[in-house]
Amino acid sequence: MNRNRIYLIVTAVLWVVLAAGLAVTAIRIYLAGLAVWEAGDALAYIYTRERAVSALAKFVPVFCAAVGMSAAGMILGIRWDGKRKPEKVDVQSSGLSKSHVNTVRGVVLAAAVVMIIAGIVNGSWMDVLIKAINLCTECVGLG
Repeated sequence: MNRNRIYLIVTAVLWVVLAAGLAVTAIRIYLAGLAVWEAGDALAYIYTRERAVSALAKFVPVFCAAVGMSAAGMILGIRWDGKRKPEKVDVQSSGLSKSHVNTVRGVVLAAAVVMIIAGIVNGSWMDVLIKAINLCTECVGLG
């Protein structure tokens, strides 16, 4: 393994660790808020700046390391050589017929339609609409 490849792998691992850590932290903050809400204090605002800073502070070194590694790689010109690019899969040579591929596409499409209908039936469409309206009005500067 050459040094450039190891460098790229370490950089990628840092970014993945950062993303996973931030996701877990967000879930923990949400669960803490859910516990407060279930305890009966529905008006308690749990998403405070102090809570977010204390939860995210432990990821500052990982973030700095990932940004530093990425910046150093850009300055040094370290790039992926592209030797392990996957080859385009030919449907005929892979043993799959065109009807099999179309069947899989149909199943995925049917599953998507069923999930959309389930979301409409349980009322989730209203939540999505409200979030979309809020996002658009905030982006334009009206909200």
